[in-house]
Amino acid sequence: EARYPQAAARENQAIATVLAFFDAMNYQIDTGSTDHFNGIVSSYCAKCAQVVAETRSLQTNGNHIQGGHFHVISVDSVYPTDAALISVLVTAREDAGEQLDVSGNILRYFQQIPPTQVGLSVNIETQHAIIQHFYYIGRSS
Repeated sequence: EARYPQAAARENQAIATVLAFFDAMNYQIDTGSTDHFNGIVSSYCAKCAQVVAETRSLQTNGNHIQGGHFHVISVDSVYPTDAALISVLVTAREDAGEQLDVSGNILRYFQQIPPTQVGLSVNIETQHAIIQHFYYIGRSS
């Protein structure tokens, strides 16, 4: 029997929120808009804010990003850490990408990031589950 049965009952919602987070990152890469983060990321998630700010910094003065999309390869584990938080560990990778200026000239090239395990803590106390914490675990073997 699950230690936190009410939290365990919302594991699928936590997974869906994590997948929506990666979709929001890709949407920001494609459009520059952070709208898709609304309602799925807590204002307390410092690493989330850092990731958004780093992407935004590459998209100033008409610059944009081509490629660099994130892909969740697997959901490795899902478990309640207490009655309000579910930890979701995923393996994800990032495509190679380029930062282009307004004329399409390459300013920077970003190498592909191989499969890497990341963890996200999802707060399920709220009506809609939100990412409370985001952290890197390390490269997958």
